[in-house]
Amino acid sequence: MATFKPKSFLEYVYFTQLETSDPVTYGNPELIAAANRQCSKTIAENRYTTQLKNASGQSLNRQGKVATSSNEYVYCDTISFVGRDNIKGPMHTNDAFVICENPTLGRNSQDPVEVGYPKSPGWFSTSSISTSGSNCNGSSSNFKGAFEWNSPPLVPPATNGELEKAAQPEFHYTGEVKICLQGSTMKVGPGKSCDGSIYSGALPANGVIYDSNSTGCTGEYTPTNVSYESTTVSPCGNLIIEGSYAKPLTIASANDIVIMNNLLKSNEEAMLGLVANNFIRVYHPVKITKTSKTENGVTVIEESCSSSSENLTGSISNLKIEAALLAINHSFIVDNYKCGPQLGTLNVKGAIAQKYRGAVGTTNSTGYIKNYEYDDKFRTNEPPEFTAPEKTAWVLGKELVE
Repeated sequence: MATFKPKSFLEYVYFTQLETSDPVTYGNPELIAAANRQCSKTIAENRYTTQLKNASGQSLNRQGKVATSSNEYVYCDTISFVGRDNIKGPMHTNDAFVICENPTLGRNSQDPVEVGYPKSPGWFSTSSISTSGSNCNGSSSNFKGAFEWNSPPLVPPATNGELEKAAQPEFHYTGEVKICLQGSTMKVGPGKSCDGSIYSGALPANGVIYDSNSTGCTGEYTPTNVSYESTTVSPCGNLIIEGSYAKPLTIASANDIVIMNNLLKSNEEAMLGLVANNFIRVYHPVKITKTSKTENGVTVIEESCSSSSENLTGSISNLKIEAALLAINHSFIVDNYKCGPQLGTLNVKGAIAQKYRGAVGTTNSTGYIKNYEYDDKFRTNEPPEFTAPEKTAWVLGKELVE
């Protein structure tokens, strides 16, 4: 005897719809609009063969201006798994993987490594992508999972609105808040302070917490040059979180979720789901350099950081996260991932699902190296009300032995 269930994002330690950078990472508004048109395609739909163009069909340069030569053309970012990456569990992408060197994908032959690309082998060497700018060759020598191509896609709903409905009034917040989990209790405060002024007490009985946007939530996040200096509490539903938890929970936000420190379960009963409509972000403060320049008689302040910038207090080395993460419309990403010295390893035990692949570091040794490990508990159990894909197949849930 056995039970069956709809296929879930929780079947995988790593899931993406698209294996390329989120359009917001291109910085310039003209380029962002162009990336939304071109980079929302899969490799099978020829994502990398056409340069980014404006609405009139003119090729753009890095400043979002019309390119004057082919040397200035901008293409969708190629993101590769590299030799040091170790993805310990089943994987799925609606796209195709790009490989540099010999990363480890999957733990053993029981872990499916599924790609939507319609032809064998279903993965590409970085050097074979002509617009990647890299001559790095990829190898499947460390593919430990069972590689499967032409796998049916999984698609999330447009929003996590069902979780908003599920949250009880006492656990339905508005605007930027911080939650500090403390076993079976928690404290909630405004902005980046979990001072308990909004709530202090037991975790919700139904295990669901939701943070909504309030009036005035505008602007679009970009992971470059992120500054946390402002003491103003954002009206956006940005939920900042850290701590340890002892019971099953699902925490969701209308905008972003920001992981500010280690996020760990304190017993085996506990499990945590984080579901953001937009980004799930890792907090990473760095020293931002401000320079001024004059354009058409107007002084403009530019902010920047680089690999030589200083990591500031609050940057966490070898961060540990135990949770199922779902970024519905954007990515799981590290703020300022191109800046500051390397922070060691980003350890995630659970499941990661995102629309676009979020960068957590660079090959120039900034940010983190990935160490993602599947929590096999998610094969048969889910955090409360966790968001499911639309129109998915049924799969084996739990075998029952008499």
